[in-house]
Amino acid sequence: MRRISGLAPITTFFILFAMLLTACGGTSSGGGGTTSSPSSGAKAKVALVTDIGGLNDRSFNQLAYGGYTQAQKQYGFTPKVIQSSMVVH
Repeated sequence: MRRISGLAPITTFFILFAMLLTACGGTSSGGGGTTSSPSSGAKAKVALVTDIGGLNDRSFNQLAYGGYTQAQKQYGFTPKVIQSSMVVH
């Protein structure tokens, strides 16, 4: 087996640290994004669609609904929740 030199782990650490700092960096003043702010006048239509478990399934539907209500309070869109049901023929 080939042995890694003593400098390789330190170099790897600094590269990963630099990548982390780049990923968590602040916002820049330049353009580049295409997202619009809520005050731009355009209203977004947002809906939540659940599976057959319903909103109170103590799983991902309930967690998604919690995030949906927080986003509704933050961004002010009109809420619309569609609960799927199982149709048997």
